[in-house]
Amino acid sequence: MGQDEGAWGWPVVSGTGHRKHHLTPPQRLWTQRVLFDVMWKLWDQCNTRTVVSGFASGSDLWIADAGHRRGMTLSGHIPCLSQPNVWTDPEEIAEWHLLRALIAPGQEVIYGDEYHIDLLGQRNDGMLDVSDVVTAVWKRSKRSGGTYRQVKEARRRGLPIIHIDPEALTVRWPDLPTRTCVEQLSMFEELP
Repeated sequence: MGQDEGAWGWPVVSGTGHRKHHLTPPQRLWTQRVLFDVMWKLWDQCNTRTVVSGFASGSDLWIADAGHRRGMTLSGHIPCLSQPNVWTDPEEIAEWHLLRALIAPGQEVIYGDEYHIDLLGQRNDGMLDVSDVVTAVWKRSKRSGGTYRQVKEARRRGLPIIHIDPEALTVRWPDLPTRTCVEQLSMFEELP
């Protein structure tokens, strides 16, 4: 996991989610709005300071953008540099390049030179390896594909999952990690 010794909360969040074409325009807008709220709450209540994105179209880019706008360090796990070459939406291609340029120094992981389906699984595993919590933009009706597999693997590993369901328009949070009241009070005792 990404958590440092002695750290509290969930310092590192990774994101997984559906591609843009799997969501209706209203679902896309709702999801993007909710992701900003989620990233703010993670920062404020969970000590989250790094967002890890797989840089796929749709949800991955929205997660990266929301976390970066909140001030989180952006970490990119990119299967290959040719990833956006097969995309047809010029705005998404431009967004990919823009967000890639915002990846923090030393926070970019490239899994291969040219696209191969196996690189997606390697990328997904690498993201979970460094994560303390997973944000999943996942329609429960979709029981196949990369997002579904990533949610199953995160559960298998025992990682907490923030489930953003664009069909049901719900956000389900796991129990939040918090400091105890005594720990919070002792922080103030250290102030001059």
